[in-house]
Amino acid sequence: MRILVCRPRTAFFLVLAGLCLAIASSRAPNGLAAAGEEPAAGVPAPVEGADGAPATPAAAAPARRAAPPDTNDLNCLAADCHGPLAATPHVHGPLAVKECAACHEPKPPGHHWKPTRKQPELCTFCHESVTEKEYAHTAVEEEKCTTCHDPHGAATKALLTADSVGKLCAECHAPPKGEFVHGPAAVGDCTTCHDAHQGDDPNLIRQPGTAQCTGCHSDTAEAIASKKHPHEPATKDCTTCHAPHAAGNQDLLRKDFAELCFPCHTAMQERIAASPVKHGAVNERERCAACHAPHAADLPHLLRAPSMTLCLLCHDRELRGDGA
Repeated sequence: MRILVCRPRTAFFLVLAGLCLAIASSRAPNGLAAAGEEPAAGVPAPVEGADGAPATPAAAAPARRAAPPDTNDLNCLAADCHGPLAATPHVHGPLAVKECAACHEPKPPGHHWKPTRKQPELCTFCHESVTEKEYAHTAVEEEKCTTCHDPHGAATKALLTADSVGKLCAECHAPPKGEFVHGPAAVGDCTTCHDAHQGDDPNLIRQPGTAQCTGCHSDTAEAIASKKHPHEPATKDCTTCHAPHAAGNQDLLRKDFAELCFPCHTAMQERIAASPVKHGAVNERERCAACHAPHAADLPHLLRAPSMTLCLLCHDRELRGDGA
C-alpha cells in the first residue's frame, strides 16, 4: 500500500478550505441549502440576480386602506337596532332586501345615515312622478311624500302613515257629518272618488262631470242616456243637487225638495205661492219628485207617467153619482 504524504503548505490550504465550508454551512438560512446542496423538499430555491448573486428582497408593500363596509353586511335590521322597521305587514322594497344604501348614505362620524337625495327626488328616482296634471295634493305640492307614506313599512299596502285611507285623510280633512253618508265616505274609501296625488279637477276628482257618479250609479246613467228628456243638471254635475259626502236629507239631497227645485223653477214657486188651493203633493215629503222624475223621463216636464195615470196613482177612489 502506497501512502501519500502532503507537503505542509498544501495541507494548510486544505484545512483552511474545510473551515470555510463549515462556516458557510452553519450561516445558511433555515430551510435554504448550503452551497453545493439541493434545496429541502417543499422549499423554493433562492432567487439569483443577473450576476448570480442572491437577489435583494423587495421592500414590503404599504398597507392598503380598508374598503368601506358593505351595507348588506352591516345588519341594520338586527333585533337590537332597526329590526322593528321591518316588522310590519308591508315593507318598502329596498328595506325588504336589506338595501338600506338605496335611500341612505353614511355620514361620519358616528352612526348617521343621511338620505341620498331630497324629497321628492328620493321617491321619484324609483316611483313615477305625480305632478303632471294641473292640480296636485297639498302634500305633493310641498314635496313631502312622507306626510302620507312611511318610508320603511306600514300596515297598509301603500305604506300609509295611518291604519287606513279614511283615517289618513281625516288627519287633514274633517270627516263628513250628516244623517245620511255617501257609501265610500262612510267606510273611509276616499280614493274611490279622489286621486291621492293629482288631477285635472280642483278636488282631485278622478273623472270629470257626471262620469264619476255614473260609474257606480249605472241605473241613473242608463236612464239619462235612454230617456227623451234628461234633467239638465243631471247631465252636467250631480253635485248641483246631491252632496258628495253627507247630508241631512235622504238621497244626499243638499236641501229639501222644494227648496232644491225652486231656486231654478222660480215661476212655479210664485204660481204655487199665489194659488188659494195647493196640490197636496206639494206639501208631501217627496214634493216635486212625487210627480216629476229628478233625472230623466220620456214625457215632457219630466212627468213620471201620463197625466191621468199619474193622478190616479193617488186619486184612485171611485166617483159616486152625486159627485162626491
